[in-house]
Amino acid sequence: MRNASGVVSEIAQYFDYSPKRQRFFEHVIESVSPAAKKSKLKDLCRTHWVERIDSYLVFYDLYPAIVKAMESISECSSEYGEWSWDSKSITKANGYIHQLASSEFIVTFLTTMRILSSLRCLTINLQKKVNDILAAYDHVSDVQMEFELLRVNCEEEFHSWFAEIKEFAEKQNTPIRAPRIVSRQVHRDNIPADTPEAYYRRNLLLPFLDHICSEMQARFGPIHQTKIKLLGLIPSLAEKCSSESVKQVGELYKDDLPSPHLLSTEFSRWKMKFQSVPSHKRPSIIAML
Repeated sequence: MRNASGVVSEIAQYFDYSPKRQRFFEHVIESVSPAAKKSKLKDLCRTHWVERIDSYLVFYDLYPAIVKAMESISECSSEYGEWSWDSKSITKANGYIHQLASSEFIVTFLTTMRILSSLRCLTINLQKKVNDILAAYDHVSDVQMEFELLRVNCEEEFHSWFAEIKEFAEKQNTPIRAPRIVSRQVHRDNIPADTPEAYYRRNLLLPFLDHICSEMQARFGPIHQTKIKLLGLIPSLAEKCSSESVKQVGELYKDDLPSPHLLSTEFSRWKMKFQSVPSHKRPSIIAML
């Protein structure tokens, strides 16, 4: 999976770091994918998940143009006009052609994109202002349930995905095959499978789903869900904070509070303080606390 992400990032940089190659790529897009809304690939961002997900989606939309551009550069073709290329550009383009036509890359790329796209809306909401974040946390459990159900029904779901993957690969003249398995694997574990579909389901989809579910549990588990309710102390959000939420927070931090049994009373007084203040004028930052 890291290899596929690396290819996406390298190809984005291949065009981005050369104004000439980028201009040529835009020219190819106009010819091959005239309906495309984007004319530039996005590099993978390690910290911003929305941009990371979008980079996969843009790469997918421009995939045919990427392949055509690489083939033209590699062959020094004049199909898209007269362009001259240095040996480094040609060598790299030739290498990328082989990677883009690899069945392992195609399956990994499309599977990763499919799973990450399910996280896009949640990720966008979690990066918005505070009151939107609280609303987003209400949907975290829905997304977790979606992945858990996918994990349970992975055989049926991946069968449908795999049909689309094969159709995509056929357009690239790439038959989908499982990687060759030698008697001793040193750098990765390979679970035996009778078909390419079974191989990628067991060795790609399931480990990735387990990783996603584990990460979501670590980041949005019960304790973290309770901690986020502290945002309800912000005056602009206090009205939406229930007494049950305050009780849960008090239970979590009871050893740190001087009088945990008074927390509900204190919070009620805090809410009353701002009841006469119009909602749009209530402080939206916690600094005043």
